[in-house]
Amino acid sequence: MSSSGPEELIVEDHTPHRGKNIDEYVFSLNMQYIVTWSKDDQSIVGWSITNDLSNDLSIEPINSLNTDDLKSLLNTDNIPYIQLKRASDCKQFIILYFESVKFPKFAVIDITTKSRQILNAQGLKDNKLNDNMDDIAFLKNGDLAIAKTKPIYRAYIFSKLKFNGKYQWTCKNSIELEKYYDYKCKINKNGTLFMHFYTTYVITQWNLTTRKFEMQYILNLNLRAHFTFSWIEMNNDNTLLAIAFYTESWSIAVYVYSIKSGIEIANKSFSDENYDFFNFRKFYFIGSREKERLFISFQNRETKNYVTYILNPLTYTLDVSPDTYVLHDILNQNYEVFNDYIIKIDKNDLSIKKLSQNENWQNHLQSKERYVCSIFFNTKEIKQFILSILERYKSNQFLTQSYSDVSKEYPGETYTWIVMNKYDKYSECNCTHIKAQIKSKLKKSPELSFYSYDNADGHHLEIKVLGNDIIFVSSSGIQIFSVNFEKSSIELIYFWEEDIEYIIRKTQVQESIIKHLISFKNKLDYIEILPTPNFDNDYCYLALKNNELALKLYGKEIIQKSVQTNRSNETNEILDNCYKYSISMFESGDLNNFLLFINQITFALVDLEKFNKNLRATEKFLLKINLLYYRFYKDLKFRDINDSSLLSHLQYYGIYVHSYLSNTSFFDYLFFWISENWNLLEHPWNWFGILVLAFAHSLHILLRPTTEYSYNQPSYTDDTNNPWNLVSTYQFISSNGTIEGSSLVEIPDDNTNMFALFSTSLLAVYFMLTGDSSAVSSWVYKNNWILVFLMVIFSFFTTIYLLNLFITLLGAAVDETNNEESFLQLKCEILSEIELFWMLPYQRRKKNWFPDIFTEDDEIFENLLPSVKNLFPEIKDSNEEIKNTIKTQKDESLKDLKAQMDESLKDLKAQMDESLKDLKTQEDKSRKDLKDQIDESLKDLKDQINELLKDLKAK
Repeated sequence: MSSSGPEELIVEDHTPHRGKNIDEYVFSLNMQYIVTWSKDDQSIVGWSITNDLSNDLSIEPINSLNTDDLKSLLNTDNIPYIQLKRASDCKQFIILYFESVKFPKFAVIDITTKSRQILNAQGLKDNKLNDNMDDIAFLKNGDLAIAKTKPIYRAYIFSKLKFNGKYQWTCKNSIELEKYYDYKCKINKNGTLFMHFYTTYVITQWNLTTRKFEMQYILNLNLRAHFTFSWIEMNNDNTLLAIAFYTESWSIAVYVYSIKSGIEIANKSFSDENYDFFNFRKFYFIGSREKERLFISFQNRETKNYVTYILNPLTYTLDVSPDTYVLHDILNQNYEVFNDYIIKIDKNDLSIKKLSQNENWQNHLQSKERYVCSIFFNTKEIKQFILSILERYKSNQFLTQSYSDVSKEYPGETYTWIVMNKYDKYSECNCTHIKAQIKSKLKKSPELSFYSYDNADGHHLEIKVLGNDIIFVSSSGIQIFSVNFEKSSIELIYFWEEDIEYIIRKTQVQESIIKHLISFKNKLDYIEILPTPNFDNDYCYLALKNNELALKLYGKEIIQKSVQTNRSNETNEILDNCYKYSISMFESGDLNNFLLFINQITFALVDLEKFNKNLRATEKFLLKINLLYYRFYKDLKFRDINDSSLLSHLQYYGIYVHSYLSNTSFFDYLFFWISENWNLLEHPWNWFGILVLAFAHSLHILLRPTTEYSYNQPSYTDDTNNPWNLVSTYQFISSNGTIEGSSLVEIPDDNTNMFALFSTSLLAVYFMLTGDSSAVSSWVYKNNWILVFLMVIFSFFTTIYLLNLFITLLGAAVDETNNEESFLQLKCEILSEIELFWMLPYQRRKKNWFPDIFTEDDEIFENLLPSVKNLFPEIKDSNEEIKNTIKTQKDESLKDLKAQMDESLKDLKAQMDESLKDLKTQEDKSRKDLKDQIDESLKDLKDQINELLKDLKAK
């Protein structure tokens, strides 16, 4: 029995990412699958989400790709920087990997089969994707959509088809996008394509499935958004669009628009969370249905703490303070919120819970949020009130109320409404008296009353307080009252009624109310504001004629009402207010509301001209509007708006597009192929081939028969291109010169009309190049001017092109010949110089070295080379020896240069030493002379002092 060494036991590690941290994650559309990426482990793991019987969620890893798998899929030796993009429920995901600095590439990977899905479509061969401008996404219907901007300008839709037992992505539709603009694309999961245009600050919305244009959203011009740093999100029920972007000052601006109308409903600027100090981390909708909220999160760069906002756009405001308790505990503990889910990332493990089961979130939803917008937009609450009345009326739960002298109070936020109903015997109607009392001052407003068609037995009146306003539903219609704080009076701000005969209103009160409510509800289903009020009620008209919001929403009807009253001064006042409000909006950069005002005026211009031409309404409108223009900052200078292919008339501001996107046509494919293969077409013969193909195709389209025919059966039709109409006809002429009735017809064949088929059309055009125009001789040129035009153009272009082509080829051939002759002449000169100056007389007489007649013959140099070598030993016959010679000469030159530099430095040093020595000698001499002078001076001074002392002593 032979013994062997111990074998190493390899245990495979099945821990997700082998225990390394998770850096990125992405969720599938229906939250059934999660894909995670670990940068440290360089691996990808797929996690499955399941729902048990108790409605608890569980998550577990089921698939993975290790480092070797990724290298194989990406066909690389080193894994580049990877970013997860999208994931689908069918366990496929999209990644972006950055092989170069400019643009990343995308890859669609099936994690189950560990295979890369190939997307075959024109324009996608390089798999490059501009991550700032382009987008790729899985759709809810199972398709895959890609939108590419410059220079492709196309959108692609792929579907999965089964080939040879395997599913593959197949391009089922290619769509042409808007060209000649700079814009960013965003694809939503329902197949909606958003295009954010830079120059005009406009976002257009398209449906990729139907290819129809759906909406256009106009941004505030003064914000000057960086569209490459923008985020576009749509909520789950596709009713709201939220946009966030950096402004020029690097603060964050958020706008929310209605998908149905395109009207801006809320906005907010986060100036405190500046880019220099905060990272913009999260921007999406969380929650579900009516409990959905806009979630915005910033992270402090230094402290790493989060600043979060949970906003409810349905309240028509985003002006709330940062959240301090809702989800704050979650975000600080490695939790992530996505839609209606909370995901906890614990190093390399995941856990998931429902957001709706979070206690803090439930408490937040139960808190009453104040609706701050105008009553004209509060359609949701009013609609709920209308539906509750209809439900009671349908189940016969309506209540006839008796009259009373005691008033009822309906408290609002600021006011308390006091309502009392009395029967008016004179008009035989119910009279409702209204007062409003300010809670803080206990001050009552003057009384206002209105009538409803009720009898003496009782009245039918539905009442609800909406913030500070109050709504009444009665047989006379739907009325909303508000308090004018400045005048301390009650105003009728909204009145609506269905056209019902008086006798029915009087005798069938309940049926009248139901008709009012049903008609009102049906209008609310199609619009997001209250239907146009009935301005036949003068109180409503007088209250709204100068109201800024009312003019913006119902300006057309208000102007028409003023026209009907035949009061020119009042009409001019309303128009002046419209212009004042609209220009104010324009100056603030709010083009969205500016256009709403302008549209109200333009719709009423026809009625204004019919009413009174002396108003000069159209002239005044053009004078006010057409001279307005906006200047925006781009490329370090201000530019006008119409520099970017826009009309200067701002009432037409926006991106001008067709109502649908077109499919990629044959010519689109052809032009794109030409642009991709332009280098192949640089050769002149290729262009000549294209010219022949173009004329052959044009003549084929023009001269091909449009009716059926047979060479065996004569057929004479109105089709001038029918071969039977092109052949020659022969008549019988008698001896006396008369033409008999019978005739002979030549039987046509394939050569009669060579343009019937494209293949023979090519052959006919080739014959026309040689000067044979018999292929078109069967047609009468006088009656076919298009054919004449094509023939002239063909002869003109082919003649000029062929002449230039042959001149070019001849010039190239001459240049080559001249080069050869110049080379031979140089050879002769070199040989002559060698013969005259370097050869001995007997050597010059060698005919094999120096012939009398010189021809191109390499043997001359082969015979001459040994002698030249003896005369010039430095000449070598090998490239390697030449290189060595050059290297040796270079080394010797460097050596000589170094020796010269050393010698120069040595001389310089000697000169410096000599100079220093002379300087020192001079310094010592100067010092000695100075010392002698000082000693001499001191000696003289001493002698003088001694003599002085001697004289003093003698005295």
